[in-house]
Amino acid sequence: MHKLKSNYISLTSNERLYCCDLPIIGLTGGIATGKSTASKYLRGLDIPLIDADQLIHSLYAEDETLEYVSQIAPDVVKTGSINFALLRDRFFRDKELKSNLEGFLYNKMPQKFLQTLDEVISSPFQYVVYDVPLLFEKQLTQKLDINILIYAPSSVQKERLKKRDDQSDEQVEAILAQQISIEKKREMAQFCIENTSDIEGLNRKIHTLFEKLTTQ
Repeated sequence: MHKLKSNYISLTSNERLYCCDLPIIGLTGGIATGKSTASKYLRGLDIPLIDADQLIHSLYAEDETLEYVSQIAPDVVKTGSINFALLRDRFFRDKELKSNLEGFLYNKMPQKFLQTLDEVISSPFQYVVYDVPLLFEKQLTQKLDINILIYAPSSVQKERLKKRDDQSDEQVEAILAQQISIEKKREMAQFCIENTSDIEGLNRKIHTLFEKLTTQ
């Protein structure tokens, strides 16, 4: 599992996300479909993986981000720190805030991605997996060599989300409305792993797919 097979390497470094020299396997899903579980399994195989959410979290920890949030949404900053529950609520309701904040953060992503790549990449691996929840929403398919969707039907998503986060039906529907539907994502994905059973079953499917995609 050290190299992406040549027939799956579709881009040059100039065409790739952030001009990355290494082939990128995009990993995505919908909320509560099991993408994070898949990422954990891949990390357990020592496969280099970058988590877009973790990149965002590290950007939020920077003083420059705190200052920017204080300017565009002063009510969510208390005693020098961001109230993320309040920010999340505002983010989903306020389109202008959402656009401004996303623009600020994503302008800083290239440097953060490449910095993290240097930290996670290790011999003999010659590719990287990019775990990015909004892969299709952000139209990244043309910037990644291949993409993989961790899939579960919307009915399963809703039940898992309500159980995991103690969300109401209205809250669940609002969250799902922020993403492309899981069925549409399934149509757009190059590879799809269905996750409707247990963790062991999901891990076996991931292992089988990576054996197909990669070589020593």
